[in-house]
Amino acid sequence: ILVPGLSGIVALAAGEAHGLAISNTGEVWTWGRNADGQLGDGTFDARSNPIRIAEAGFNWRVGAPRFDLPEGTYEA
Repeated sequence: ILVPGLSGIVALAAGEAHGLAISNTGEVWTWGRNADGQLGDGTFDARSNPIRIAEAGFNWRVGAPRFDLPEGTYEA
C-alpha cells in the first residue's frame, strides 16, 4: 500500500504498530502508535500520517555509553 505524502523511498521498516521510511535523499519519516516514543519525535503522540524526524543528508551519530563506577570490589 502507498503511504500518502511519501516519495522516493528506498528503505522501509515496521514494528507492531509503527512504520519508518528513508528517502533517497536521506530523510527519515515515521508514523504509527508511538506509545513508547518509538517514532523518535520526542513525544508519545500517535501519528496517522508520516512525520519527518531527520532532514535530507542527516548524519546519524550513535553515542557510546559511559560508565563511571566508584572504586571497589564487585561480584557478578
